[in-house]
Amino acid sequence: YIHGAGAGSKERILAIADELTEGGISVLSFDQSGFGGDPEQLASSSLERRTAEALEAAKLLPAGPCTVLGSSMGAYVALKLLGKIDIKTLILMYPAVYAAKAFSVPFGSGFREIIREPNSWQDTDILENLRAFTGKLLIIIGTEDETIPEGVIDLLEANSPNVSVKETIRVPGAPHQ
Repeated sequence: YIHGAGAGSKERILAIADELTEGGISVLSFDQSGFGGDPEQLASSSLERRTAEALEAAKLLPAGPCTVLGSSMGAYVALKLLGKIDIKTLILMYPAVYAAKAFSVPFGSGFREIIREPNSWQDTDILENLRAFTGKLLIIIGTEDETIPEGVIDLLEANSPNVSVKETIRVPGAPHQ
């Protein structure tokens, strides 16, 4: 599980982690730099650093294909992992997508300006990864999500032609969180 930004943390998955583990499914969740207890590091973190941290965490997974769930900013990181780890199922909850030029920019140094540019997400660097993905894809978005434009969902759906199963669930009345 890769959490989002803002108040995101590894604890977000706890609501369902117990049920998953009781069903024999292992769960790995971790806090990204600057979240869940070390906010001083937030300004120096970046999407690039978050991706590197997720790759390090993935080394703790057992060998073989896994399911990756990313929420909001964590969904972008999950998309960056495609082709780098063996993912059989990708779950994107209210997925954020970012412009390629935002990848290496520290959150405290111009990142916000880049992502606030109108439709900047259309110039993303994750589409090649997504087009090559052949596993299962589940996208979950709230109908009242004020953060993620509907065009992001359209972009993800249109650029996942090789997935074995694809489903988008729109949760009525649900906001971004």
